[in-house]
Order: sequence, then C-alpha cells, then structure tokens
Amino acid sequence: MAKDISFYNFTIRGKTYNEPHTGQKKVLQSNARYKVVCCGRRWGKTVMAVNTLLEHAFANSNHTYWYIGPTFRQAKTIAWKFLLSRLKMFPKEYQKRIKINETNLSIELTWNGSVVELKGVERPDNLLGVGLDGVVLDEYATPTYGSYPIWEEIIRPALSDRHGWAIFISTPRGYNHFYELFEKADSKTNPDWEAWRMPSKTNPVMTNKELESARRDIGDDLFSQEYEAEFKKRSGLVYPEFSRDIHIIDDDKLMKLISPKWNLEVGVDFGSAHPTAGLFVTFDHIHDNAYVVDEHYQSMWTVSKHAGAMKSIEDKWLAILKRKQPRVRWGDSQGKQIIMEYANEGYFLTPTLKGKDSVDQGINAVRRRLNNDIITNKPKLYVARHCVNTIREFENYVWTGMDDAAIETNEMMRLANKRKDAPRKIFDDAMDALRYVIQYHSPMGETGIRRERRKPVNPITGI
Repeated sequence: MAKDISFYNFTIRGKTYNEPHTGQKKVLQSNARYKVVCCGRRWGKTVMAVNTLLEHAFANSNHTYWYIGPTFRQAKTIAWKFLLSRLKMFPKEYQKRIKINETNLSIELTWNGSVVELKGVERPDNLLGVGLDGVVLDEYATPTYGSYPIWEEIIRPALSDRHGWAIFISTPRGYNHFYELFEKADSKTNPDWEAWRMPSKTNPVMTNKELESARRDIGDDLFSQEYEAEFKKRSGLVYPEFSRDIHIIDDDKLMKLISPKWNLEVGVDFGSAHPTAGLFVTFDHIHDNAYVVDEHYQSMWTVSKHAGAMKSIEDKWLAILKRKQPRVRWGDSQGKQIIMEYANEGYFLTPTLKGKDSVDQGINAVRRRLNNDIITNKPKLYVARHCVNTIREFENYVWTGMDDAAIETNEMMRLANKRKDAPRKIFDDAMDALRYVIQYHSPMGETGIRRERRKPVNPITGI
C-alpha cells in the first residue's frame, strides 16, 4: 500500500479525522472473513465501505473488488460521489494513473491492475461470471437483497477461487434476511463470521444533542431502529398480529400433536425470478387449527423440478397422516397455463377463486386465525419453526406506501401497487400460498369446497 496515502482525512465542524473512528476500527481489525455490521444512521458505513475497498485495491495487484448497493442508481448517487471525492484527495501522481469509467462506475489502478466497481443488486444476472477478491454489500436489509438469494447463488461462489472476503452492512429493517444473517454471524459457531451492532453514537461526529433531537422528532420506537441499530417489528405490516413467541411452534412439539385424523392442504404461488412458494398446511379435527408444517421456496426452477420437490414433501407428510393424497392443492388461477404444465407432471392444482375483493378477504381470513379465538384464547394458525421463509415473509409483508426505502424495479409491480391499500408485491410469495389455503378451507365437518363460490368440474384439477 502506498504509505503517503491517507484514506481517512476529512473535516467536520472544524475537527479533522485522520483515521477510522472507534466503531469502524473494531470491524476493520477483525480477522473474520465475513463481517456483518448492523449500524445506526450516519455511522459512516459508506465511508468505511469505500475506503476499505480502496485500501485493498492499492495494496494488492490484479484484484477485483465490488461495492454493491440496492440499485445501480443508488450506488451511483451515494458511493460513487464519495469515491470520486476520495480520489481527488490523493496526490496528483496517483490521480493521473487512475482510469475512471463513469458509465460502468469503475476505477482501475493502472500501476497494479486492481479494479473497484460499483454494482446494483436489482438485476442479479449482471452480477454473474466474475471472480471477486472482496465485496461490500451495502444497505443489506433492503427488500431487493431479500427477494433473490444474491449471496448464496452469486456472490459467495464468486469469492471461492480467490478466497475473497465480504462485508454486509446496513441499518436494520425488521426481522428479515439481514436479521437472520446477523444472528448467524453473531452465534459464533463459525470462525469465518463475526457480527457487530453499532449504534450511531459510536461515530464521534454524532453529538448527544443531535441524537436527543432525533429521538424527540421520530419517537422512541423508530429511534431505537434507526439510531440504536436494534431489530424491531416493521410498521405497516399486513399481519401485525404475527408474533414469533405466539405463532411459531417447535418441530418436536408439532410432531407430538399431529394425528392421522388431520388433513393436509397445499397452496402454491407460482414464480420465476421470484420464488415459487408451496405451503403445506394441516388442520386438526377438533379445533380446526391450521399448522404450516412445511414449505417449498425456490427460484429459477423448471415446473418439473418444482412438482417433484413438492410431491416429495407431500409424501413425507401423507405418510405421517396415513393418507393417500392431500385434501386439495390450490394454485393461482391467473397461471392457467402453468397449472396445466403441473398437471402434465402429474401434480394437479385447483385454480383459486378470484373476485373483486378476494385478496382482502383472504388477508382477513388469515388475520382472524392469527388473533386469539374467543373460546380457547389461543390463535388458530401456527408455523413450524423450520419454515424460515414463511416466517420471514410474515415479518416483512407490508402495505403499499409503508416502506419508502424499498425499491420497485418491475413494471408490473408498479402497476399492481397503484392501489394504495394493496400489499406490496414483495415478500408475498409464501403469503399468497398461505392465503389460498386459509381463504378457501372448509372445516373438516363440511364436504367439498364452498359451493356458494363455485362448484369445480373436477375436484382435483378444478377444470
């Protein structure tokens, strides 16, 4: 590394800072390969991210480093401007030898061949095919990271042959994929991973006066998330009643409850880039309580592969219930062609019953089960602890307009979300699959599907 380069050299309110602040030092001095930083607002995460990438690029020849933001535009707005301002502070002899590409948001250090590039995560295919020596994934709690397994399927494999490192950094946003990653890193079960919770106050430029002013302006609850970096339940949830303490049931306890008198019902929501979600729900024969016992949650699979995987899950639970087939399998009626493709694979789905208020009715049906029953004083819907994707969606499924920082990149999503009271079309795959089952379920004392809505020609295919 060039010894005459200072990567931390800036002045705020007349005070000069020549090195990382105490919180940043703790992260940078760690030997962990993968670092997860849950930090408050104005902690200095972009400063640390860009400076870390530059330091590694200066220190190593022919290496490739990426900064990844929720979108390409956001990477350009935030990190690119800071990167260029940082380059202008280097000695002139270095500035002249740095090749800047404004279109691709990349710089190349011509004397050693190392490259720093800025990327957006909204188009996962653009991230394929490159070996990486290090990467910073900024604002990792945003929904764009959670809607596709970017880390597992793209970034982690890209680091393998070069034994690259990664830093995940974000302000928390509910109990979502970032929370799960933080918990994994914080468990200390793998020496490659380490996690830190860094409140805004660990940055010395944040004064107590400013922090108290922010607390008064936004309230204690939001302040604890935005400035104290605490994981909190998100606002604007479609299912605010859902609670991990109440609605999640341990697998061993569930197995003790299950009886051959119970039935299995299945809901499937189709996806391609978004996951195809299949939920497997049992209903007890006494109280008609619903238990989500299993889930299928995969992206970019063929219909044949989805059908095979879901049939395998079904067979496991049908054997436990001592039944030959599920009571019903629901599939989104808007995917008629896909339903026929599943039928060709021997996996028959009944199209859902669509109406003007069918989504609202389904949501209300799920909410009624999440609330305590007036007789038993207990809810009528539970989720097996291993159904992590279903749990994540419950805690991140929000109404349109309730999450200003989330980003819509799909034009169909934008059109769907013109309804102000509609749920956002993200973190909704398992929720839709569950809604189909709960909304159209008939208690076991009844026969068939509710006739006042529609009488299927075929009770298995619905066609």
